[in-house]
Amino acid sequence: MDTGLSLQMKQGLDLLEKDTRSLMEKLIQLALAHKSTVMAGRTNGMQAAPITFGFKVSGWLSEVARGYDRLKLARSRALMVQLGGPVGTFDVMGTKGLAVRQSMARNLGLGVQSVGWYTSRDGVAELLFAIGLLASALGHVAIETGLLVRTEIDEVREGGEAGRGASSAMPQKANPRSTEYVEGLSRAIQSKAAGLYTILWQSNERNGGVWIAEWPLVPEHFLLASSALRHANELVGGLAVNRQQMLKNLNLDGGAILSEAFAGALSATLGQTAAYDVVKAASQRARAGGTMLAEEIASAPEVAGRVSKPELERLLDPRQHIGLAGELTELACADAERSLKS
Repeated sequence: MDTGLSLQMKQGLDLLEKDTRSLMEKLIQLALAHKSTVMAGRTNGMQAAPITFGFKVSGWLSEVARGYDRLKLARSRALMVQLGGPVGTFDVMGTKGLAVRQSMARNLGLGVQSVGWYTSRDGVAELLFAIGLLASALGHVAIETGLLVRTEIDEVREGGEAGRGASSAMPQKANPRSTEYVEGLSRAIQSKAAGLYTILWQSNERNGGVWIAEWPLVPEHFLLASSALRHANELVGGLAVNRQQMLKNLNLDGGAILSEAFAGALSATLGQTAAYDVVKAASQRARAGGTMLAEEIASAPEVAGRVSKPELERLLDPRQHIGLAGELTELACADAERSLKS
């Protein structure tokens, strides 16, 4: 039974790894295509500072890539042959037992563990935890996408055939179906995490009751993860990026998203604390009066005449304030490509 389980998990892993590789390739392509596509970075649900969409995608990619690496590592510790007799001592086989086990493992393409794992199920649990962490990475992508597809934000949209996600009551809607499926399936796997701890403590040299409790956990993890990966591939592969809306959203708060850049530029002449105070006060005036932050800063007595018009125009360009987003995106993609080749 345990050797059969290892063989089934091996086949299942082959499929999960194949779909994960496909997803990573799609994420690499998406990240590089948008490494310079400027959008609002958000913290605590509010606009913070500019980033690029490629930079955001590279975060998703890195998490999925780590999940892929965990699968490979867990494979090396979970896919083991089981042979040794009723209590694992090879009493009936005698001195030939180890050679028989080694030959059996080689023929089946499985590994060998020095002592049998009749009641040591950490390898199985590690593999299922690795699947759970990969699924959580997929859920993270879905959560983020679900925020960006909102009508009020509208920075990305799901692709697919006409009528996909249609509402039965509201003709205007195209619901984000892949996003919903990936999130729901990932949450279903997360809900099973506690069950993995229950299989680890088993008494004596065999324990049928705990062993049987393991039986539904393994196939459920594989089936749910497989479905989540299929929908994640559909989601990322068909994702449409609304560059114009991303730029539009950058100015929703009168350009306040560039406040850090303004404070940094003014700190050279005003000092860091004074510059921060000036920009904060200007932000409050702009928000209260519905004006642009740049106008309020330029008219502030502390700033008048100290910032040239070309410098002010440079500060107003969000593309000048994305830091190393492009370089970091390329690094993440290179790391993922190395993982795919290993």
